[in-house]
Amino acid sequence: MLKRYALLFVIPLGLAACANQTALDRVTILEQSLTAAETGFIGYLSLPDCDRNPAPCSDDAVVARVQPLDNAAFNAVQTYRDAVIAGQADTILKELLAAAQTAIAALATATNSL
Repeated sequence: MLKRYALLFVIPLGLAACANQTALDRVTILEQSLTAAETGFIGYLSLPDCDRNPAPCSDDAVVARVQPLDNAAFNAVQTYRDAVIAGQADTILKELLAAAQTAIAALATATNSL
């Protein structure tokens, strides 16, 4: 339970810190925030399947709900990273950064309840 509350504090703090960073620093912060958000989901995936095991277990319906959020967050971070490396305009980077932050926040919200 304490880990969940820590994620609720760390992820927004890391994302808010982006305001004073370079674009490459923001990539690192996004990657760290993504890793923090994925930690609970990875732990959940490592549990045995609920169809054959008692709790605690991993429910296929929950995995089906969270997996697309994980994929979307990963892809959003990679898209931002690729745009930074390619030297895209600041307006594009701001939009991609916002999209990555939103995707990570959605994943974190979903994984905090696991």
